[in-house]
Amino acid sequence: MNHRNRIAGLTTLALLATVPATGWAAGFQNMSQSATANGIAAMGTANPDEPNASFYNAAALAQREGFEIYIGDTILIPETTYEPIGEGEPAQTVSQIFPPPNAHVGMAIDLGSAGTLGVGAGLTLPYGAGIAWPEDWDGDYIIISQDLQTYNFNPNVSYKLPGKDLSFGAGAQIYRTNVRLVRDAILRDDTQVRSEITGSGWGFGGTASVLYKPIKPLSIGLNYRSAVNLDIEGNAHFEGEENTAFERTFTDQAGSTMIPIPHAFTLGVGYTYDKLFVGLDVVYTTWSRYDQIVLEFSEPCREGSESCDPSVDATDPPPTTITSNWQDAMAFRLGLQYEAVKNLDVRAGFAYDNTPIPEKTLSPSLPGNDRAAFSLGLGYTIAGVRADVGYQFVNALEREVVDTDNLPGIYKTKAHVIGLNIGYGY
Repeated sequence: MNHRNRIAGLTTLALLATVPATGWAAGFQNMSQSATANGIAAMGTANPDEPNASFYNAAALAQREGFEIYIGDTILIPETTYEPIGEGEPAQTVSQIFPPPNAHVGMAIDLGSAGTLGVGAGLTLPYGAGIAWPEDWDGDYIIISQDLQTYNFNPNVSYKLPGKDLSFGAGAQIYRTNVRLVRDAILRDDTQVRSEITGSGWGFGGTASVLYKPIKPLSIGLNYRSAVNLDIEGNAHFEGEENTAFERTFTDQAGSTMIPIPHAFTLGVGYTYDKLFVGLDVVYTTWSRYDQIVLEFSEPCREGSESCDPSVDATDPPPTTITSNWQDAMAFRLGLQYEAVKNLDVRAGFAYDNTPIPEKTLSPSLPGNDRAAFSLGLGYTIAGVRADVGYQFVNALEREVVDTDNLPGIYKTKAHVIGLNIGYGY
């Protein structure tokens, strides 16, 4: 048994870098950051009525009036099924509910003839993942459960030119990330070791945005969220190796890696005709940043270990490289809002996301495919107070995977996404 086998469990931390947010956007991007947007398939970049300007288009802050606050939650209920090709047993993920919150606060300051200044901040979970399979299923050596959470604090500032409906925004992204992964290392038929990987880290980036209304009914928005490198420090803990020949092989230890968050570009166009608003977002995400992930280890090599080359490094194990080869992907989001009666808006939307995950690197940790989303929503505003509810049904197309380095089979994912928000100042 060489040293690489001893740290096999820890290498699975790097797989978290290619885990999709099962049940919402392609990859592991969560675009539903307000109940308003959730009701129109997460379209929001050129929507003048979108309350969470911090996330969808910070330039809109300078085109508002006074103080505004908007808080809520997006409830995610995903389900993934697996069917083997040939021998094996079908499986279904364990039922889970994920409730990532969102919050936004903003203020527009009238500068008179100098224009308008907007300031604000948001708290969201724009990237994340969670999935849990039965403990004794066919792919337990790849994944049993995992969680990836990325909290993003996003302060913004924007400026509106005097006499024009043209504003610009810029902001910072401050990420705090937590990860946890559980899997089994199968050593032989009668011996397996449970590994639990936990880690956390920070990452920093920026945003830029534009909102322009060349004529009153037409709005054009552009939102850019920069790439971010999440530097993760983690620990591996093993159970099941006690009193076996492998007890000295699996050693609790620390490890570190970097998870790259992609660039995201969104171009939006919206048009208001009487009581009807129609909007379209086109999103381009540079998932190709997921070329490979390198995991470093802390535990020194044992004497005689075959995985260390004494002529290069006689004390530390070599890094492990996980190849993902993701591809850039696009998404399209169409939304409609109609004021059915005074102060009551009804909403509907459709979205289609292309998967960035090639067949070769797809696994039950990341069973992604192209997906369609259908949404409905309601919003009510009175005396500056607004309440919104939105629902999406997300359906990932069935995907048969044969040429993969992981577990061949047929994967199918669906999810229910429920958004609830309340706000003031709108």
